Amino acid sequence: MADTLSAVSPRSDFGDVKPLAHTDGPSTSHEAVARHSESGRRATHCGQVFGIVSTWPGRTSRELESHAQVLYAIDLTELRRRLTDLKNQGRIVQGDQRRCRVAGTLAVVWEVV
Repeated sequence: MADTLSAVSPRSDFGDVKPLAHTDGPSTSHEAVARHSESGRRATHCGQVFGIVSTWPGRTSRELESHAQVLYAIDLTELRRRLTDLKNQGRIVQGDQRRCRVAGTLAVVWEVV
């Protein structure tokens, strides 16, 4: 596990993400997105989440949450935002739907392209 995760550089090539605040959202939302992106945390988290999905493919966001939390202190909201970033970059895709082992609800699984 550690070897697989360490092979993915946390910031390697993950900085090419577009702002995600809603266009009609308050200016505070746009400022928060800018700070998160400019600080490098967004790209770092993208790299970390990509490593998690690479190591544990075919899992739902709730199933990936424990790995994200333990390894990098990334909460569910941040995890889902970075999954969306990675999907928009074409690095991961939403796979089939199935019953989530954590939530018990129908959810999509995430796979590396």
